Amino acid sequence: MFKELYGLRSSLIGLVEDFDNVLSNIPIDPEDHIEGFKWKEFIKAVRNHKFKHDFFREVVLAQAIVESGRGTSKLAKHFGNFLGLKFRVSLNDFGYQHYYETSSEPSGGANFFGFRTYESCLKCWEAFLYRKEDNYIPYPLVRSENKEVMKDAVSFIKYIAPIYCTNSAYKDKLLNLYLPEARNLLGLPSNHKKYKILLDPGHSEKRVGARGQSSDIQEEDLNRLQALIIKSYFAESNVECTIYDPLNDDLWDIGQHANSYDMFISLHHNAFDGDNEDEYSCVMVHKKYAKDKSKDFARLCASSLAKALNSKLYNKDGVYEASLSVLNSAERVCTGACVLTESYFIDAYSDKEKTKKLSSKAAYAICSAIEQWFGVKIEL
Repeated sequence: MFKELYGLRSSLIGLVEDFDNVLSNIPIDPEDHIEGFKWKEFIKAVRNHKFKHDFFREVVLAQAIVESGRGTSKLAKHFGNFLGLKFRVSLNDFGYQHYYETSSEPSGGANFFGFRTYESCLKCWEAFLYRKEDNYIPYPLVRSENKEVMKDAVSFIKYIAPIYCTNSAYKDKLLNLYLPEARNLLGLPSNHKKYKILLDPGHSEKRVGARGQSSDIQEEDLNRLQALIIKSYFAESNVECTIYDPLNDDLWDIGQHANSYDMFISLHHNAFDGDNEDEYSCVMVHKKYAKDKSKDFARLCASSLAKALNSKLYNKDGVYEASLSVLNSAERVCTGACVLTESYFIDAYSDKEKTKKLSSKAAYAICSAIEQWFGVKIEL
């Protein structure tokens, strides 16, 4: 009798374990799943996690910035997957399988990991890099602890990025944009590279800009105000801003002066054609010659402007493509992002002081975007 009961107990345990495995693999609708994972908590988990190498925390956070959009993706918020890790049976001890629809996949979706804790996500990421599947080792120099590869975050990214993603821009963005930002978020010393930005306060007496409802609200004055705020904001940092504002306002000449700069920003304000219901913030890039980094920064900057001004974004992401002479010229000589900002529509206002306050707020929003882009943080 005892043996029969023991056998029944073992069978029940087996059924429960099988049922638990089935449940863990049932797809979960993101709309029904609790949005319980937070970006700040993930950063805290990265700080506290015991990685095999200390520099891993810089790398994992840089990748999380890209893969989760700083914790804004549904995969991160609902399923704790801040790193875009696809499900693998060999790593199923760390999480469960979830089919996730995403435009980044040719088929429209794929099986990704879902995690129940931040720690599980981080442990899976580390195991993912060291894994061996049958006779296949994706990152052999990681698994063998190659000294050159494992000496620091930069060397590590240079090795894994081309294997992880064949698009060369992925490696460049990790190294130049997101690794500095990750270091800043972790409170680590940032690199001491100097960044140079050329600021163009659009328009002049020769080529006047938009006007507000009151004649004393002049676009060129507000553009100049923004340039001075941005230059002053970064005055004591490793971001050096130069204002170039020639009287003749030669657009091609202005763009050509962006040579040897890391970024070019032409500062502007918009105007209606009579209908104030379509007010929005946008950042313009050249329709034909804009680099990917110009579009990426434009998207980041437009989002920062809309948040600060509580305004709509043009065409959802705020990026406006146009054939502008000043951007055409700048894109030919500047290796960095080249954009033209249109903070808001000034002819919706008749109060000059209000426009100055709005333009100042927009200027600081542009500063915030620059900080994120270069991975610097200014303490005011």
